[in-house]
Amino acid sequence: PNSIIIAVTAANQDLATSDALKLAKLADKDGNRTIGVLTKIDLMDRGTDAHSILVGRQVPLKHGWIGLVNRSQRDIDSNITIQDALSREMNFFQNHAQYSNLTDRVGTSTLGEKCTKLLSDHIRKTLPSLKNQLRTLIKEKKEELAIYGEPLHGLTDNPAGQGWILLQILNKFVNDFVAAIDGIPNDINTKQLNGGARIRHIFHEIFTNALNDVQPTTGLTLNDIRTAIRNAAGPKTSLFVPDVAFELLTKRQIELLRDPSFSCVDMVYHELLRIVAEIENKDLKRFAHLRDRVLEVANEMLRKMLSPTNQMIESLIRLELSYI
Repeated sequence: PNSIIIAVTAANQDLATSDALKLAKLADKDGNRTIGVLTKIDLMDRGTDAHSILVGRQVPLKHGWIGLVNRSQRDIDSNITIQDALSREMNFFQNHAQYSNLTDRVGTSTLGEKCTKLLSDHIRKTLPSLKNQLRTLIKEKKEELAIYGEPLHGLTDNPAGQGWILLQILNKFVNDFVAAIDGIPNDINTKQLNGGARIRHIFHEIFTNALNDVQPTTGLTLNDIRTAIRNAAGPKTSLFVPDVAFELLTKRQIELLRDPSFSCVDMVYHELLRIVAEIENKDLKRFAHLRDRVLEVANEMLRKMLSPTNQMIESLIRLELSYI
C-alpha cells in the first residue's frame, strides 16, 4: 500500500480487457494510488482518438490518464535519441486537433511530473505511519534480542567453551526448577498456586480431603460384620470379636486407601511437568533445539520416577496390611 501503481495500456486495444487495469483494481480498489498511462496513441486507427479516455469519460480514474507516444522499434533501430523522441512526441500532441488542448494530460514529461507529485504526496501522507512501524519493529527486535541474554564473546568457538556454556545453562535450569518448588521464583504468581505451593496444597488439602472422604465401613453392612464374626468363631459362642474377623475386615478397608494415594501421585507428577514447561530461562531460549532436548530429558526423568513412586505407595499399603 506504500507504492504508486502505473497501469499501462495500449491505446489500440480494448480497455475492457486490459490486464493492467484489472490488476491495479485488485491491488488498489479505491484508486488512490493508480495512474492510467495510455501508450501507442499514434498507432490508433484513422478516424479514432483517445480524447474520451484521457478526459476520464470512458474509464474514470481518480488520478486520471496520461497519453504517451513512445519510440518504436524502428526508431530504436534508426538510432533516434530519447531527446529527439520526446520532441517528436510533443510535436504530435501539439499539432493534433484532439490533443492540443490537453497539455496537462499528455507527454512523458507530464507523466514524470505527475508521478513525482503523487509519490511525494503519498510519502508525506504515509511517512508518520512508516516511522511508527519502524519504531515498533525496532522495539520488538530489541526485546527479542534481550531474551537471548548477554553476548557469548567467542565462547562457542571451541569445545571447552561450548561445554562450559552448556554446564552453566543446565545449572541455571536446575536452580530455576528447585526455586520454583522451594517457593522463591523470580516472579510471584498472585492468581493461582503453583510450584511447591501447589504440591503442598495437593498433599494437605486434596489428598487429606480424599482420605477423609473414605468411610471406614464402605462396602460393609452389619450383616457382613456379623457373618464374619460367626465364621471366625466356628461352633463356639464368642463374647468378644475374634481377632481373625477384625483383621479380615480391616484389611478390606485398608485397600480403600490405594486409589486416593495413586491419584495424589499423579497430580504431583503433572504439577512437576508443568513446572518444567513453565521455566523461563533466557539462556535456554537462545538455543531452541537445546531447550527442546532439555525439556524432553526432564520429562522423561519424571516419567521414569512415576513407576517407582507408585511401587513405593503399593509397598506402604502392603506394609500396613502385613502389620494388621
